[in-house]
Amino acid sequence: MSKRTTPAPRRVVAISCIAAFAAVGITAAPAFADKPGGNWEAIVGHHFRTQRDAIAEAAQARQKGLPTVIQTIRHNDIEVEIANGLPNKRAAEGVCAKADAKGLHCSAEQEMHGVTKRFGG
Repeated sequence: MSKRTTPAPRRVVAISCIAAFAAVGITAAPAFADKPGGNWEAIVGHHFRTQRDAIAEAAQARQKGLPTVIQTIRHNDIEVEIANGLPNKRAAEGVCAKADAKGLHCSAEQEMHGVTKRFGG
């Protein structure tokens, strides 16, 4: 009997599927996963439904000396970030305390949509 020199077709298909799933898993990882800073953010206001409301909130934050980035998650879900890529919730709450002291409502949240370039993304 001769030994088979080529792999069985089922084995080739199985190995190809595993490689494809691994490639998809690597490329589908969240944008912040490889960032050493972390994935917490401080946002002023709340999640806005219109760009106009977000721009107005960002202008108010900038007048009080805070850096801002408007991040559009969906057309009706927009946030105004004053910090992003923070290592933990406590750090985000520290930034929020400064915003609260300036009369702005601020929330510490986990970043689920990627760290923006202005904050090191």
